[in-house]
Amino acid sequence: MNDNIKISIVLPSRGRPERLSQLLESILSTSDDLSRIEVVVLLDDDDEMNYTRRTFGELNCHFFLGQPGRTMGQLNQECVSRANGEVIFFSNDDVIFRTSSWDTRLLREVSAQPSSIYLMYPNDIFKGPKLCTFPILNRELLLKYPEILPRQYLGAFMDLHIMDIFKAYYSGSSIKYLDKIVCEHVHYRTNTALLDTTYTQRDRFGDDGHFIELATERARIVSQLSGNIFKRQHCFKKNSVFQLLCGSASLRWKVKLFSYMLTRRAYKLIFRT
Repeated sequence: MNDNIKISIVLPSRGRPERLSQLLESILSTSDDLSRIEVVVLLDDDDEMNYTRRTFGELNCHFFLGQPGRTMGQLNQECVSRANGEVIFFSNDDVIFRTSSWDTRLLREVSAQPSSIYLMYPNDIFKGPKLCTFPILNRELLLKYPEILPRQYLGAFMDLHIMDIFKAYYSGSSIKYLDKIVCEHVHYRTNTALLDTTYTQRDRFGDDGHFIELATERARIVSQLSGNIFKRQHCFKKNSVFQLLCGSASLRWKVKLFSYMLTRRAYKLIFRT
């Protein structure tokens, strides 16, 4: 392990060499101290572009190849296992770092935390404070509790899964929104010209069931983080959306999740029939 590395930016990527290059160049141009940053990129071994031969100045990049078809959960867990930094910064390849000295600001915030149990996330100019699209977590925490990044998730809901855990952990007091650190999410919903096969091949509703079924697992993680013995407090079936109304998060947050998932179910029924 490289003890100099403090921040590991981790992400999977497929079929987007230009956008990945744009991301890496933005990290290169906005960081204060590149010696404390690494970027871990997971690629499919059938990807046409040989990224491993590319360099980006003094930016410390590691490219790892693997079998196509891995779930997002599997990819994220592998990213963490290959990272060296104390701080894991989850990203996408459709991101541009906009804030100069973001690394200095981030490490200052991390050092101010009372423990390693925290969730931070930058301003993505898309979801903003509403969702931790690019969560920042402690590496040792993720290694100790790998279920924070469930392998079941195919390509969505990982951010909401993490947010739900930390909303329930001491009423969300360990969540920090870094509004002054801007990492723009250049999503096709902000510019339809960016719509590509990486977006279109993803099943938009493929992870809805996983998110609901993992509600009890999220509650168990919160109990472990809090040092409590987990006791299931409801009798709903594993796939019941009513599970989302249980747990220790605020009522406002639980109702918001419940309503969101009901809306998605209705949308799916209407537009897939």
